[in-house]
Amino acid sequence: MTLRKKVLIAIGTTFSGLILILYFVSRDILLETFTHIEEENISQEVKRTLDIFSNELANLDATTSDWAGWDDTYEFIVGRNKDYIEANLVDDTFTTLNLNFIILVNLSGQIIFSKGFDLHKEEEIPIPESLIKKHLSQNSLLLRHQTTESSIKGILLLPEDILLIASRPILTSKDEGPIRGTLIFGRYLDD
Repeated sequence: MTLRKKVLIAIGTTFSGLILILYFVSRDILLETFTHIEEENISQEVKRTLDIFSNELANLDATTSDWAGWDDTYEFIVGRNKDYIEANLVDDTFTTLNLNFIILVNLSGQIIFSKGFDLHKEEEIPIPESLIKKHLSQNSLLLRHQTTESSIKGILLLPEDILLIASRPILTSKDEGPIRGTLIFGRYLDD
């Protein structure tokens, strides 16, 4: 073997070795960087999603609070005035407030009024049986309001769908008691 061939083989081997070392080092650096960027993006998306849930629940709770602390609602839960239903619990209320369910329950756990509404089809729908049977029984958390400041809000996983829900005690317009029942607003979780 000539000296020229030996030099070319040595240079080729060295060059190939350097390329392999450079490949593995850069691959590790790039993979680590991309993994870090991906984890950061996922973390930001989860935070954004949680913020959206939090804002939606806060808005739903505020709307429920407004309606639960209202003299008209306070009188309706006892007197069952049909004028209240005709004036306030119409289809436009559901679309304006972006609600799928309105449920009013008296102190003895009896549902005084309930209505479901499909926001996309703009038509009345039934209240899911799973919501009524599991979550509106006499000892249900949604109906346990011990104080006038009580507020229950969260996400319910129903067999039919996922529901954002808020529950407030029914009070006077001055947010005073005695508590006469519970107002529940619900909205299906969608895109």
